[in-house]
Amino acid sequence: MKINRLIFICPVILLSISLGISELYPVRKGDKCGYIDTKGNMIIAAQFASADRFSEGLAKVSIDFKCGYIDKNGQFVIAPRADLWTAGKFSNGLARMYAESKYGYMDRTGKTVISPQFKVAEDFSESLALVVIDQKFGYINRAAKFVIKMRFDRAGLFHEGLARAESSGKTGYINKAGRWAIKPIFNNAWDFSESLAAIKTGDSWGYINHQGKTVINPRFLMALEFHEGKAAVNIGGKYGYVNKAGNIIIEPQFDLAGNFSEGMASIQKTQLYGYINSTGEVVILPRFDYALDFRDGIAGIGLADKWGYIDITGKYIWEPE
Repeated sequence: MKINRLIFICPVILLSISLGISELYPVRKGDKCGYIDTKGNMIIAAQFASADRFSEGLAKVSIDFKCGYIDKNGQFVIAPRADLWTAGKFSNGLARMYAESKYGYMDRTGKTVISPQFKVAEDFSESLALVVIDQKFGYINRAAKFVIKMRFDRAGLFHEGLARAESSGKTGYINKAGRWAIKPIFNNAWDFSESLAAIKTGDSWGYINHQGKTVINPRFLMALEFHEGKAAVNIGGKYGYVNKAGNIIIEPQFDLAGNFSEGMASIQKTQLYGYINSTGEVVILPRFDYALDFRDGIAGIGLADKWGYIDITGKYIWEPE
């Protein structure tokens, strides 16, 4: 479980936060959604029924039972349409869109540039998109060319030049030519991050490098991705953190633990979330029902069905609403 990847909706509001200069964040005010800056100032007035995060300068919003995309001035770049409810975020200049029971892709003007033809389609990552036809996974480029044929039972997005792929019940990693860079010998695996990937052998998790060499022996009940030189691992039913040498640097003591970001990581104790610093000290006491990564000095948090933002001291910059 990766608590840093939770998404929250207002009423379909996505509070997972993307990096960027002068980033804006979706909030609810009354029964409408708008956007604030990192100081809690309302930048785009609350006027939408729902508001997603910004990605590549555009954010999907809904109004009058239609969805469109706005820029950071709050102006519609893609006018609201009924067929954009299932459209995705922009990545590599394209966004998923859905028509006639299939997925395709549109550009930043809303024009369809890859015709709907896929049962499943994911966002572009490192210039390739994962798609599914007839229960098989493969990859296309921005020109809609199949650069990796549909031959995998399951697969993931590309990270650091490699992507997880499954064949005959085992997981390995392929390169952008579709060849096995690391043979499928693992029971499970996560994406590469900071040059290491968590893999499961038997009932235990460890870490490998880009060459497939084991650098941290499998001995954990669960192991998550490395961020800021630390990874959350489960030992004896509790989460702590290890460094890239596999040494425990924060003792296992948490029910759940997230990734480090800006020197902070969300943790769960007694079913509530708070935050620790890089030494493992609890700096924001557990009091939230949900907690996301810090970005630009703020983090999205949840209380029951209400959502807001806090700063690094735990002070609200936008109270849950």
